[in-house]
Amino acid sequence: MQDLDWKQDWSLSEMEEMYKEAREGMPKPRILHKLHDPGYFLIHCSINGSYFDDALCDSGSSVNLMPTETAKKLGLIDSIVKSGMDLKLADSYLTEPLGEVKDIQLDFGGCIVPADFYVVTMKDPEDLKLLLGRSFLATAGAIMDWPNRRISLANVDNDTFYNAAPPGFSSKRFATQVEESAH
Repeated sequence: MQDLDWKQDWSLSEMEEMYKEAREGMPKPRILHKLHDPGYFLIHCSINGSYFDDALCDSGSSVNLMPTETAKKLGLIDSIVKSGMDLKLADSYLTEPLGEVKDIQLDFGGCIVPADFYVVTMKDPEDLKLLLGRSFLATAGAIMDWPNRRISLANVDNDTFYNAAPPGFSSKRFATQVEESAH
């Protein structure tokens, strides 16, 4: 490559040659393999002795949600405290929750994780029993392994993984627990 003299006018062909020489010395970018939607993460837990095998882990939600029907079944209706907050759901539907229930203890077989829930009236309460947002995921130490389609709650149990439900999967009994030995 010739010495650069910045006072000299460069011809187009000289600039193209310098550009080509500079590009040849640059490392080639690594191209990742594109993955498809891994699905969604369902975990199981219990609250007040009631078992939930399809609690949805939602890293896009800033709050935990519980349908009114679930709150009734758990005997939590009298514990609801008005919040005065409006929630915008994923489908852009704006709703005012009935209120909030605080410090609900989610039991993961020997480990209790406290969480606050907003209680909302849902169009179809059978579609979702519990939605666990980022505050729960942070407390539980959630590790979402997207390429391998599984989630672990490291602060609960490092050796238990829950497989992702594939996109469009509708069974309420999918959250399969996979035990792996510690490394």
